[in-house]
Amino acid sequence: MLIEKSQFKKLENKSLLNEKGLSTLGGLVIILCFLLFLPVLTSIANVYSTYRSLNNIASSTVALAKKQGGFNQEVLNLYEELLDDFNIDRGRLQAIYIPQKMMKVNKREGLGIEMNYNMEFRFMQMDKSYLEFDFVLSVRQNSYSQRYFRPHEL
Repeated sequence: MLIEKSQFKKLENKSLLNEKGLSTLGGLVIILCFLLFLPVLTSIANVYSTYRSLNNIASSTVALAKKQGGFNQEVLNLYEELLDDFNIDRGRLQAIYIPQKMMKVNKREGLGIEMNYNMEFRFMQMDKSYLEFDFVLSVRQNSYSQRYFRPHEL
């Protein structure tokens, strides 16, 4: 009976050692996967924050434009201030005004803005080379004018 008990304890200790080794290996694999996907996650966070900034700029600009009855100088000044506040690169941004800048838009007529921002999704690979994807981040805001202009004011 004693021999069987000691052999059982040896077998039990060996199986515990194997489980500790497997759990350590599993932990290392999890850490390695996290470190490999960390650059991808930070790039996605950058794209999302830029999208939120552009969406905020577009909605604020269109909200003022519908009260003013179009994209006049006051609305364009707000647009430029917001670009500075959110630190948006103007060289990568293209804005299309609907119907156009400096045009009065009568009540219940559509107006809007479409902003296209050129971005690159880039991260370093294991061989120190960069994997890069270029794409266009597009944001649209549309609404209707809330200001009435008499025919002689148009």
